[in-house]
Amino acid sequence: KKTGSLILTKDNKLMGILTRRDIIWALTKKPDLDLKIMKAGDIATKKIITIRPSANMEEAIHKMKKFKFRKRL
Repeated sequence: KKTGSLILTKDNKLMGILTRRDIIWALTKKPDLDLKIMKAGDIATKKIITIRPSANMEEAIHKMKKFKFRKRL
C-alpha cells in the first residue's frame, strides 16, 4: 500500500506530520541539506488540526474550510 504521510510523536504527543510534499519541498528549496543528518521534525508540518474519529463529514469539511486546507472534499 502507498502511504502519503508519517505522523510524528514524542511521548505519545502529536508533534507533526511529514508528507511527501514536505520532503519534495526540502529537496528542491534546500538542496544543500544533508539527508543523512536531517531530522523528520526539521521539515515536517507542525501546525496540525485534528478532529474526533467519530466526527461526521459536515464537521470535517467545516473545519477544513475554516483552516483553509489546500485539499478538501
